[in-house]
Amino acid sequence: MFMDKKTQMKEIIAKVGRERAISMVMQPYNTELLTTLLNRLEEGKKDHDRRL
Repeated sequence: MFMDKKTQMKEIIAKVGRERAISMVMQPYNTELLTTLLNRLEEGKKDHDRRL
């Protein structure tokens, strides 16, 4: 059975509460964002080191 995102969020909220649901949904997004930023910083550092 396929549920849209709104329905899925309602199901999660019903089981764990609103605050916990928001935290659970945001954690993977924040992890992906942080990983992307760290990779960009590392790439910038490598470019900087090559120029030295």
